[in-house]
Amino acid sequence: GIEEETANDFIYSAGLCVPSFLPLSRKSRTVFSACAIFNLALAYQLKAYDSKDKKRYLKKAARLYELAHNLHRDEELGSVLFAMACVNNLGVISKHLGDLNTSKLCFAHLLSTLMFVLIHDGPQRDIIMGVDGFFMNAASCELGTKTAPAA
Repeated sequence: GIEEETANDFIYSAGLCVPSFLPLSRKSRTVFSACAIFNLALAYQLKAYDSKDKKRYLKKAARLYELAHNLHRDEELGSVLFAMACVNNLGVISKHLGDLNTSKLCFAHLLSTLMFVLIHDGPQRDIIMGVDGFFMNAASCELGTKTAPAA
């Protein structure tokens, strides 16, 4: 069931905050909207695992993660962590809903992004490197196995 699956899957469960130093602009309103949509998706996803109507909540969360990710991509907001969190959580949801094709696509995209971040040194590299769960999910998908949680 879903309970067993969540024990082996990393969900990026940190809510996202809008930086207080953003000047008021179209881009800052877009950042705020993307963060709010992500946080709503996360709330639905976490609620799903405590609900009798898991599938309905997971489907809502998936649609919201897709919306947040598309908004982030289309507006070129530039946060690698945001993009990876959306793709990771969408991959986990897809897996739990039995959509293994979408799950594999998400984790393959996550893996390629991780490899890009590893190769390029930049301000977001340290942030991404601190999130071991991204590596765990991407590797378990590529290897076709379940990885053990880090000790």
